[in-house]
Amino acid sequence: MKTISIEVQDNLLAYYGQVALQAKIQKMLEWEALRMKTQNLYERLQDAQLDNDALFEEARTSAWETYKKTVLRDILPQNV
Repeated sequence: MKTISIEVQDNLLAYYGQVALQAKIQKMLEWEALRMKTQNLYERLQDAQLDNDALFEEARTSAWETYKKTVLRDILPQNV
């Protein structure tokens, strides 16, 4: 990780304060890093020709079955 210096307008520094402005910029950079990872994952799924809707549906169905077996086992009838 690197540290950078940037020029900030005096009115912005006075309005937010240095600590809050640093936190705001840090949060923006964290969101940008997450967006880049998401874009990379999406591109890799496209390159692999995987259907992410089908993968999501499969994961959702599996999670629901697991939930029914563990959390709802005493509430739902056995054949649901």
